Amino acid sequence: MKPTSSAPTHMVLLSESSMQSKMLANLMADRLQLECKLTDNTNQIAHLFSGDQNLLLIDTQHFDLTALRALLQNLQSKVSRLVVALFNVIPSSEQEHLAEWPQVKGLFYLNADHNQLLKGLQSLVAGHLWLPRQVANQLVEQNRRPPMDSGSRQMLTRRELQIMELLADGATNLQIAEALFVSEHTIKSHLYNVFKKIDVKNRLQACNWARNNI
Repeated sequence: MKPTSSAPTHMVLLSESSMQSKMLANLMADRLQLECKLTDNTNQIAHLFSGDQNLLLIDTQHFDLTALRALLQNLQSKVSRLVVALFNVIPSSEQEHLAEWPQVKGLFYLNADHNQLLKGLQSLVAGHLWLPRQVANQLVEQNRRPPMDSGSRQMLTRRELQIMELLADGATNLQIAEALFVSEHTIKSHLYNVFKKIDVKNRLQACNWARNNI
């Protein structure tokens, strides 16, 4: 696999505050030769990273999907140089869909042992992807769409184009509403119409469309 980016120099482990997690953080720091910090507070994450390339390892057992999606969305707009890896992921579960986020470069299932985790993280540090074949295949199929023509862009109103530009930059609905001086409900209505016009099913697909067409 081709390298995806420059190597991370700092790492944050997002997991419960336990002796096992502390031992894992120490092991990762020693084996990967990275400065490693442990936290169980999703609100602190963005403040723990340096200006260099960073690696975030998330224990999905201790956070629900809603919280993880909100975290990834927040980090997308606040931390530009970030590689995210998920571990303790339940196979064939909704957790696998978190790999759709562009920062997520690695995913490890619940049955992965420390040796497998270390091997995968070493690959991520080297700038490669580490995704199970099943997840990688799903991502490829999901994004295999015919090339968009200029007509798709022309279907959108000026306001819808403004919204999509902000969406592509990682802004939340509330941030878009504040930037355009309208209500959050209005933004949701616009996005609902845009999704139908450009034939996408979720926010991530819409972001990818915007980056390729606007």
